[in-house]
This record gives sequence, structure tokens and C-alpha cells, in this order.
Amino acid sequence: MAARLVKAALEQSVAPADAAWADEAGRRAARHDALLAAVAAREGPWRRCSGERAPSLPDAEGFGRLSFEFAGGLKLSIKTLPPETSVISLQRPGGLAPKDDWIDLLRRYAAERGVPVDWSRPRRVTAADGSTSLRYGSLRPSWNAAASVDRDAAGRLVGLTLSLAL
Repeated sequence: MAARLVKAALEQSVAPADAAWADEAGRRAARHDALLAAVAAREGPWRRCSGERAPSLPDAEGFGRLSFEFAGGLKLSIKTLPPETSVISLQRPGGLAPKDDWIDLLRRYAAERGVPVDWSRPRRVTAADGSTSLRYGSLRPSWNAAASVDRDAAGRLVGLTLSLAL
């Protein structure tokens, strides 16, 4: 089923200015990224894929930013930078559906990708507007792995982020 959703989404994608690169990068992400596949399975095919290549750097081919927009304002962003940095985030300003365990999905994704996040010690950060973020660090000091779980002032889960920089 996920493969069918990915195929349908690719057919519906709107080409950005750097269309050829974003199209190919989006196709690679659809084939290889488990979080994107899981979100597509939950939410249906994305409505728009846009992106831009990283600035021209040696060995920077394939690096850049992709954004997949789903119904209801859900946005999944994948950013990769040379040499070994990646950030993936999932955001919905109105809140992610509480019936789905989005945080567990992020934890499984981190484990599957080998990102060593220490889920046992969150650091709570509260913004002036009352929104909060639980930030998790790396299990391995030499790895710059992190995750965050963001809630708005009403307590709704509005964002998840996972990052790794070697």
C-alpha cells in the first residue's frame, strides 16, 4: 500500500524551480525514507514536493532540502548537508492527530536509522508564548544526534525533529 501511495504522490508533485533535482531527490526519499513512507501511509499521498539543492560545494551532489506537504497543513522536511548532516522534521501547526502515536513513530525511525538518541533524559524548553519543546541529546558523545518534541501553548503536539551530524 505504501508503494502505491508513494507512486500516486510522485504523480501529483508540483515541480519547483529546481525541478529536475527535486524530482529525483523526492523519488529517492520516497524509495528509501521510512518516515516519509509511514507518514504517507497515515495521511495519504503528499500534495506538493518542493526543494532546493545545497550551494555548490565539492562532493555536495544530492544534498539540499525537500519539503513534502500533505493535507491539513502537515509538512515533512528533509535537509541534508555535506559532509554528514541530516535533519528531518514533521510539523502541523494545528497539531498532529492525538490518536496516532507520532512520538513512538519518531523513536522507531531513529532506531531503524541507527541515530543514537538518549530518550531517557529530555530537557524542557519553554518559550515566551507558552510553547514547549522536549529536547533529547545523543547517547554517543562523538555523535551529534538530537531529537525534539514540540507542543504549542495549548499542549497540542505540533512538531517532531530528528537530526544527526557526524
